[in-house]
Amino acid sequence: MIHKPGKPAHETSSYQPISSQSLFIYLFQSNIKKLLPHSIYSTIRSYMENRVFFVNRGEARSDFFECIAGVSQGSVLGPVLYNIFTYDLPQSADVTIATYADDAAFLSSSVDPIRATVKLQKQLNDTHAWLNKWRIKASAPKSFHITFSLRQGDCPPVKLDNIILPQTNSVIGFLLGRRLTWKDHIKAERDETNHRFRNLLWLLGRQSTLSTNNKLLVYTTILKPIWIYGIQIWSTASKSKIMCLQRVQNNSTTTTTFCVSLLAPLGLLETLKSTIVLEFQL
Repeated sequence: MIHKPGKPAHETSSYQPISSQSLFIYLFQSNIKKLLPHSIYSTIRSYMENRVFFVNRGEARSDFFECIAGVSQGSVLGPVLYNIFTYDLPQSADVTIATYADDAAFLSSSVDPIRATVKLQKQLNDTHAWLNKWRIKASAPKSFHITFSLRQGDCPPVKLDNIILPQTNSVIGFLLGRRLTWKDHIKAERDETNHRFRNLLWLLGRQSTLSTNNKLLVYTTILKPIWIYGIQIWSTASKSKIMCLQRVQNNSTTTTTFCVSLLAPLGLLETLKSTIVLEFQL
């Protein structure tokens, strides 16, 4: 079990349980060793074997222990080895599978929600059996179930490792509407930006003695990252939804720079060379 940097040490989901021993067995059984030059295979083997680790907390540090599972975090070979390890993840003609790093998404569709759930549950069962075979433990508490539909109601629940996956519409910081629109996400970003801006009024408002350049620096480092998160994806939203964030940006930059009412906020943003939301639309 290898601890993930920045994750709480007391939670089981903060560790990556990939066995290095089963990885070598996997390399042999899948005939990858026969396809790779001996020098490359030896490099991979030396990279995985005879590794040690220690735990550092404050000024205290533990003894060294043998690392019998996992790969080094942030390594170049880590993603390559993981792709080799999971290249034969169970596939199904009825379910679309998308993977990124150690995350996976399964998409099942049907006019009948019960049939869609049955196909998804079968895929989860096959995947769970594959995970058990190669001694990988999926984190059910970090998994979730999303329903996209024009109809009312959710699809029947599905299970992973006999644990019912919770229904949600939030994925890694994105709020996905049931109709696959960005209305909820943009509203949440607007409210969060406004809330954070109100908390910073003592620093960014007209009564603050902070220079304009420093105020803009605070804006670009604290406020801007809130609404710009994932803009490459949600910029496909309708123009009316994009304008909700545009108005927030206009208001915050106008207040920050003592703009008078006769100066158009959009022109001010161009003058200050600030990032305009509309420019990110695809």
